[in-house]
Amino acid sequence: MKKFNHIIVGIDFSPGSRSALATAVRFAARDEAKVTAVHVIDPILATELKTAHGFTDKQLFDSVAGRVRHFMDQTEVGADLVDIDLDVGNAFVAIVAACH
Repeated sequence: MKKFNHIIVGIDFSPGSRSALATAVRFAARDEAKVTAVHVIDPILATELKTAHGFTDKQLFDSVAGRVRHFMDQTEVGADLVDIDLDVGNAFVAIVAACH
């Protein structure tokens, strides 16, 4: 069986991404691999959130990172073992870029 070194998992706060995160952490534990949770924010949504809340880019990313950490805590996967990568843009493009 192939051994994983690094697992990238997309997080969109859905039940499916919760399951994918739990599976990624389980595989990573087996193979002593690194796990990175990637969450991509739509550019229009990012602009609207910044306007509505008066956020700077850093405040927006800090807020979203907090939501991702909370999501991981609720998933009970050992969030301290998972790195978080946040991006603004097209989700497909950002996740493929994270894989490279």
